[in-house]
Amino acid sequence: LGIIRAEEERRALALVGVESSHFLGLLDFSFTLSAEETAMKWGDSYLCDVVRYIRLQRPEVIVTMWPGPGTHGQHQMAGRAATLAFDKAADPGFCPQLITEEHLVPFQPLKLYYSGQRDSPTTVLIDSDDYSPQANMRYADLKGLAFSKYRSQGFDRRVSIPVSEARPEAFMLVRSLVPVNSPETHLLEGALLA
Repeated sequence: LGIIRAEEERRALALVGVESSHFLGLLDFSFTLSAEETAMKWGDSYLCDVVRYIRLQRPEVIVTMWPGPGTHGQHQMAGRAATLAFDKAADPGFCPQLITEEHLVPFQPLKLYYSGQRDSPTTVLIDSDDYSPQANMRYADLKGLAFSKYRSQGFDRRVSIPVSEARPEAFMLVRSLVPVNSPETHLLEGALLA
């Protein structure tokens, strides 16, 4: 199942322009709503792997899953790991072996968002009904097509999203080390865009 899901992820990400994906090799053990149960099975040794990818890729903006209750426990832990790594990737004392053994330089991303969170004053809404010239379709339909690649989770049954159901994508700004306008209109604002 892990091999199948990794390939589904690669195919979905390729559709939205992600050329490189990384998997930490953590056990996808079962459905759980408990981050604590996930932490007992995963431990915390993978945190240095997340910091490694940040120091290697050097992203200005990180978008991750909601780390709080109400979602899959493994998704919560992914959000928690990304949040911790956002704060620790610039700290030379965190995972120092990445510096001494792999010669990676500490790096500080500029902004951190949680996806799907609509009820916050710092939420950025990105219209999904706009047209992607690269993909030659609406962003909402591109999302539906990408979701259709997750066959093992039953998402392959619906690709097209009716115009009436194309909701804006929501991203809650959690941390920013650069000034941002209120309301924000773009995730790269202040990081890559003036």
